[in-house]
Amino acid sequence: VTPRIKVLASANYQRIGLTDGYEFHPESGTVLAPDRTFDVAEASLEAIWTIREKVMYLGTKRVSKGTQFPRISVKAAKGISGIEAAALDYLRLNIDIQQDVPIRAVGKFSYLISAGKTTGNVPLFLQQMNLGTGGNWNLSVINSFETMKPSMFYSKEHVSIFTRFTFKPIKTGKKWTSPQFGIHHAMGTGSFDCKEEHQIAGFVNETPGLVQLPFYSMDKGYYEVGIIADKLINLNTTGFGLGIFYNYGAYSVPQFDKNLTVKVSLSFVL
Repeated sequence: VTPRIKVLASANYQRIGLTDGYEFHPESGTVLAPDRTFDVAEASLEAIWTIREKVMYLGTKRVSKGTQFPRISVKAAKGISGIEAAALDYLRLNIDIQQDVPIRAVGKFSYLISAGKTTGNVPLFLQQMNLGTGGNWNLSVINSFETMKPSMFYSKEHVSIFTRFTFKPIKTGKKWTSPQFGIHHAMGTGSFDCKEEHQIAGFVNETPGLVQLPFYSMDKGYYEVGIIADKLINLNTTGFGLGIFYNYGAYSVPQFDKNLTVKVSLSFVL
């Protein structure tokens, strides 16, 4: 068992066009609108450290056997202006700390701590997007905000914590069902200044014009809790189940049922 650190480097050059009427109006700099394209040059470096990872080799193929210790991922992406027509200069930093902790005879506790920060004046899609997979009857996705709708929350800096405790499967003696229950909790906070720079076509005093694009930034704190029942029905190697999740806190609404999200869970059956 030895420390395993993987380093990945990449670079890309993109020509991008905005859609759906979105426009970026920075206090200083060039306005970006759907009627024109713009270029982005980006270089990134990522280091992944899986602490005390156990591996085995099948011939020349390296196969991970996992670890009970944290997996730490740090990534920096730098937008570089002045390369060809690229004009955006920014730095996007992200760090994830993830671990699965088995508890003998009971189950497994999993957590992910995720944090990020973007510096520089850039359009919304280059900021930090908080991972929401909400929507009734969508698939349940571990280490995501299960009740948060996609593309509803963005931040310039954020911290999120996802936790899940999964109990051992219940032995029923039947192949078609082996219920496995879990408890989910997630919370996050973030900030976003100058939201008015991100605009979309709308109406101002009943006159067509540009208005601020509606999105949130978790500055009031986002919280949710849920219960998952995996493997209620097993078909070959796939288990089907259900999860019920509840959004509470500043971004919830007074009607109890409006804060509930029901999702389908998929899992492997060994």
